[in-house]
Amino acid sequence: MPARPEPGFKHTIDHMKRRLIGNAKRLIVLLSDAVSAGLSFWLAYTLRFNFSIPDVQLKTFLSILPVLVVIRVLCFYFFGLYSGVWRYASMNDLLRILKASVLSSFLFFVYIGFVYHLIDFSRSIFIIDWFIIVCLVGGSRFLYRLFREFYPIRANREMRRVLIVGAGRAGEMLFREMKHNTRIGYKPFGFLDDDRAKKGMRIHGA
Repeated sequence: MPARPEPGFKHTIDHMKRRLIGNAKRLIVLLSDAVSAGLSFWLAYTLRFNFSIPDVQLKTFLSILPVLVVIRVLCFYFFGLYSGVWRYASMNDLLRILKASVLSSFLFFVYIGFVYHLIDFSRSIFIIDWFIIVCLVGGSRFLYRLFREFYPIRANREMRRVLIVGAGRAGEMLFREMKHNTRIGYKPFGFLDDDRAKKGMRIHGA
C-alpha cells in the first residue's frame, strides 16, 4: 500500500496553498488599484478639459501617468492597504485610504513642481484626481464587503440550524461570523435572551 502523507506534511502543503492564494489576491488588489489610479487621473484630465484634452496636455498626461501610478501603489502599500481582510472593511480602513491618497497626491504634486515647475499644469487636476481615487479605491473595498455580506461563500456541507444564547454584542458578532463563515457548518436562525424587552426584536433579520 502507498504510504500516507504525514499530518505535518499535509499541514505544510495547506499552509503553502493558503499563502499562494493570499499572495494572488493581494496581487489582484494591487493591479486593481494601479488601474484605478490611471483611470482616476484620466477622468481628472477629461473633466478638467471638458472631455476634450488638448494634444499638448495629452502628451504631458502620458509622460507622467506611470509616475503617479507608482507613487499611489507605494503609498497604499505603506499604509497597509494590501494586508487587510476586505470582507471586514471598516471606517478605519477608509481612514487609511484617505491618508494614503493625501500623501500620494502630495508627493505627486511635489514631483510635478520639481520636474515641470507646474508650468501649463492645471492645479485643479490634483483635487479632482484625489476625489476620484478615494471614491474608486474606497468604493471597491466596501462594494466587495457588501457583496460578501449578501453572497457569502457556501461550504460544501450540510448546515446545522442553531440558536444563539444572548442577544447582546457578543451574540451579534457570533451571528455574523456563523453567517459569513459557512465553513463552520452552523446556520443561526434566532437568539435566546433573558431580557424580556428584546422579545420580538430582530438582529440582522433573525
